[in-house]
Amino acid sequence: METDTISSVISAATSGITSELWLVAPIGLGIMAIVWGVPKGVRFLKSLGR
Repeated sequence: METDTISSVISAATSGITSELWLVAPIGLGIMAIVWGVPKGVRFLKSLGR
């Protein structure tokens, strides 16, 4: 009985995660790209300014 409850909770959680993922993943990737890209962009602009 315990394993059935756990598996049903896990499947509910994963189905919730997968539906949310379509919204969360692009936002998260965008944030990561900004965080990763901004320092490089700043360095590039500084190198152009010199």
